[in-house]
Amino acid sequence: EVLIVMWVLRQPVGFLGAWFICAAVTLANTILFIMPGHWGVQEGMYVLVLKTMYFTGSVGLSLAVIRRIRRIFLLGFGLLLFHLEKGAQEKVPVSQDAN
Repeated sequence: EVLIVMWVLRQPVGFLGAWFICAAVTLANTILFIMPGHWGVQEGMYVLVLKTMYFTGSVGLSLAVIRRIRRIFLLGFGLLLFHLEKGAQEKVPVSQDAN
């Protein structure tokens, strides 16, 4: 995912660079698990990691925001599917006879 987003942002990064970015952000999220939803932690880590890799801070923030939007979109899509499935189950008549 990081490779694709960085390609869209026209910022070349290799496989190892993308792996390092993901690993550093995951490590920070693990260490700072007490922050609900990792709001701010994840974005700050993307900026910090990409600045250490000689990218601009705006590239790091853009990457973080794009990944956050993707996560929220997929969460909403999953909730919609759950709601539709639950509605379909309620419409199925349940038989009273066990025999």
